[in-house]
Amino acid sequence: MTRRPTLTLRGKLVLLAFALVTLPAGIFGVIASRDASRALEATIGHQLHLIAADVGGDLEAALAEQQGKLRAWARQDVMREIIVGDVDKRIATFLQAQRAGDPSYVDLFVVNMEGRTIASSNPRLIGVSPPPVASWREAVAAHDAFLHGPVTAAHSGRRVLELAAPIGDPESPGTAIGALLALYDWTAFTGIAAEVGRDLAATGLRVDILIVDGDAVVAGSATPAGGDVHGDRDLGREGWKTLARPADPGRDEYVYEPAADALVGRVALHAPIARWAVLALQPRAEALAPVRTMRRRLLFALVVVLTAGMIAATILARRMSLPLYSLTRAARDLAREPSLPPLPVRSQDEIGELTLAFNAMAADLRQAQHDLVAAAKLASVGEIAAGLAHEVRTPLGIMRGSAQMLRRTRGTDERRTIELVDMIVGEVDRLERVVAALTELGRPHEPVIEETPLAPLLRRAVDFVRGQAASQSVALGLHCPQPCLARCDPEQIYQVALNLLVNALHVLPHGGRIELRTFGPAHGRVGFEVADDGPGIAPEIQAEIFTPFFTRREGGTGLGLAFVERVVIAHRGRVAVTSAPNAGATFRVELPAAKGAP
Repeated sequence: MTRRPTLTLRGKLVLLAFALVTLPAGIFGVIASRDASRALEATIGHQLHLIAADVGGDLEAALAEQQGKLRAWARQDVMREIIVGDVDKRIATFLQAQRAGDPSYVDLFVVNMEGRTIASSNPRLIGVSPPPVASWREAVAAHDAFLHGPVTAAHSGRRVLELAAPIGDPESPGTAIGALLALYDWTAFTGIAAEVGRDLAATGLRVDILIVDGDAVVAGSATPAGGDVHGDRDLGREGWKTLARPADPGRDEYVYEPAADALVGRVALHAPIARWAVLALQPRAEALAPVRTMRRRLLFALVVVLTAGMIAATILARRMSLPLYSLTRAARDLAREPSLPPLPVRSQDEIGELTLAFNAMAADLRQAQHDLVAAAKLASVGEIAAGLAHEVRTPLGIMRGSAQMLRRTRGTDERRTIELVDMIVGEVDRLERVVAALTELGRPHEPVIEETPLAPLLRRAVDFVRGQAASQSVALGLHCPQPCLARCDPEQIYQVALNLLVNALHVLPHGGRIELRTFGPAHGRVGFEVADDGPGIAPEIQAEIFTPFFTRREGGTGLGLAFVERVVIAHRGRVAVTSAPNAGATFRVELPAAKGAP
């Protein structure tokens, strides 16, 4: 299982600096952006309300002016000639003169109480019954001017406001003898809002102004681009919530309209057009554009500060972690070379104290290692002496008994004498092998370390035992998937591989198989494995197989694996065995990797 890489101290310090810069700056930026958005929204909303109030006031004044004109004209003496009952040219002339004085009037005409047009600024309307304006009866019934619209005039197709005022009977006050009607051009009326919109656009403020009737339908609008692009829109059907709330004419009010994603200032108009409202709206994204600009500047400033902070944190983290890296490297080197000189103490802080503690630990470790080696030598000497005594006592006993028997049988049985002599010679040869192996085990050869590729050594060992393997019908396999450079003594590691191969051949039956394979580099280690498919090694004796003189093989000395372990440990490596009964055995040798290893 691959071990997940942990975050280094330098990375943690840099990450901490990143968090210390970004978190406060982010929180400050969010709070500042939110408060700025709210403040700007309130300011723009108040401004939109003032714009709507100004437009609404101008509209009310314009309508009041037109209704005042209509009332004054209805009280003119010329209007009394309606009683004559004939088409009066004086009234028509008066109406034409008024229309010429104000081109915003599309048509002016007078109707009698039967609803017949008796005079008009447009000769084609004279005698028309019913007249083009249907609101004259409301004006007569109310005894005052009446407003209706905007509507589309049937005879001209133009969008107009209908204005009506009753004409009173001079002989009978309170009695109407007819009505004065006017069709007022709607574009002249909405031009008031358009002029305000153009003035605002000149100052850089783009605002749409809507005139909405009591049914939430846009009766007129003015935009910075010009034109009535919002005309006849049914805002209620489009889901506007703005008009669902009652508006207080005296209240400074603005709302956010989700359906349009806009800020809306609104004002309800007073009588005689109390059902109308003026809306001044601006898209929220456009209204809050300064906040977005502020956010971009804050983000840029944050990036600059963060970059400078990360650079400073990286430099500081490197200066703080460099002594720790030196300690780590020294700890690793200490495992390979205990005689390293003490580390220099460069500071008086905690890292300096850690360096002092490391130097003291290294000195204690060197002393402990020296004491351990001395103790191990004594223990090894005692163990070897005990094993040697055991190994030598048995052949000596056999030789003593054979010599005694030889003395008793001297000259009587030549055949028996030869057997006893051969037995003595065999036991002497056995003692010679024990002494030779013991001499090799105890020979204090220091390894000559050099960068050595393992594949040629293993191939040489395989070639050496290939003949013996062929005589036992044992198959040999060598696998070197990639170059492995080890720091070792080539001849000693060759002897290690040869010992492991010979041991495997001794335990394998006919038809067995031995595999040699290299591994690494991994974690500064390379090495090789010798695996066989023989009877395996029982778990209870696996811990004893590297002990000198321990053997379960007939005629074995028990010193081969002890030699292997001594050589590998002298190379600062490790040797281990993995086995199970009837499942073969695998001996794994690990050695330090050379610096040039891939």
